[in-house]
Amino acid sequence: MAKSKNTAFFCRECGYESAKWSGQCPACKEWNTFVEEPLATEKKTKGIVNVGISTGRKTDVKPSTFSQISTQDKDRMSTGIAELDRVLGGGVVEGSLVLVGGDPGIGKSTLLLQMCNNMASDNRKVLYISGEESLKQIKIRAERLGSSNESMLLLCETNLEIIENVLKEEKPDIVVLGWPYFLQYFFDRQLRLLIKENNIKLIIREIPFQVPPFGQLSYFKENPVYDENMILQSRGMSFFIRALCTMYIRKFVYKHADATINYASCAYDILPSYGVNKDKIFVTYNTPNTESLIRLREKVLSAPPLLEKKQRILHIGRLVKWKRVDLLIDAYAKICPNYPDSELTIIGNGPEMENLQYRAENLGLTGRVVFVGAIYDPFTLGQYMHESSIYVLAGMGGVSINEAMCYSLPVICSVCDGTEKDLIQDGVNGYYFESGNADSLAKSIEHLLRNPQMMKAFGDVSLKKIQEEINLDTVSSRFVEAFKKTLFS
Repeated sequence: MAKSKNTAFFCRECGYESAKWSGQCPACKEWNTFVEEPLATEKKTKGIVNVGISTGRKTDVKPSTFSQISTQDKDRMSTGIAELDRVLGGGVVEGSLVLVGGDPGIGKSTLLLQMCNNMASDNRKVLYISGEESLKQIKIRAERLGSSNESMLLLCETNLEIIENVLKEEKPDIVVLGWPYFLQYFFDRQLRLLIKENNIKLIIREIPFQVPPFGQLSYFKENPVYDENMILQSRGMSFFIRALCTMYIRKFVYKHADATINYASCAYDILPSYGVNKDKIFVTYNTPNTESLIRLREKVLSAPPLLEKKQRILHIGRLVKWKRVDLLIDAYAKICPNYPDSELTIIGNGPEMENLQYRAENLGLTGRVVFVGAIYDPFTLGQYMHESSIYVLAGMGGVSINEAMCYSLPVICSVCDGTEKDLIQDGVNGYYFESGNADSLAKSIEHLLRNPQMMKAFGDVSLKKIQEEINLDTVSSRFVEAFKKTLFS
């Protein structure tokens, strides 16, 4: 039966618009997602609609200031994890969707929000567009950080038509867009014209993770790509076609960018191959709140010992395959007979717990490899770090290296995403081992265990590096520098 001209069908998953109902969405391929909705009188953008956090399909939406956002109408729901509740500003807002990527505590969006606040304080019009968080969530987080500047505009939206209308009306000096808009910029000519016509500075904030130099697909032979289950992804014609297409998309977007902000210095080596001038490359590094960690460390130092004194090798992280804790256990098995006073302590939970325990048992390491489980109390976690000798990251990681360095620990790791190179100097405050090689890892651990004075010297350098080079103050100042140089160039 023919439907009224005043209604249309929309996919709940991707927003695809159709004049008739269909069992499967032709855009996202999901089944039974079409719903019938009345058509508004305003012009629609086909295939691009509000999702999740938008209030409707109207296009006259305006951004809000912090004072206009109410946070009292809904209670927050605790996750049961104190640290996660703290990061979320007290818990999860009912009806919201929170997606956490990367290791706990990275706080990429939080850091960027702080930087936007700084720039708004400098009499610049800043529009913060979020496609992930509600305005209430942003305000609560901003108030916790002391970053609720009334000069800063906030928009929570994914509808391109609404975003375009806001940009035309507000004409901001700075627009902060999330990751999805990287591809959106490439595919949407209208958005590019809008940015150009309004003389808006385009600043790309990106993580140069497993990004090869332009045109060098051979990169993946020396740097294979695995998923979280350590299944090789960088194989087959389809992967290399996607990788090549991604390179050209990157090059196109970088060509139009006024600046790129990256959290690892490897960007200086990679991005010029995409045609990016070095004066448009800014490196901010990545860090948790090391100042608070160092304050906590002072309390830990004065507390009674928690553990028996041993040469303790420490690993902290979720127990998944890509962390390569299995490799760490294998390496420890090679050296533990020579160091009877040593212990491998593993903190964390995850799907690999049982497999790792079985592995340690089979290698005769029962009692020598200690599985503590997850620790969410920062003080207790600090005690473990303080009472350890070496910190080891055998696979992929995050800011756990930064945290270990706050407790004057030497660090042994492989180079997985480039951030390690900014934190660890081989032979100065730690060692690099050959990725995936248990013998290489064992050799590095043993070298430090044989040299207690070297361990202490390495640890002192680690703490000094955090205090002087990579902390929230230096990271924040680098963001501000990038914005100012871009605006006034």
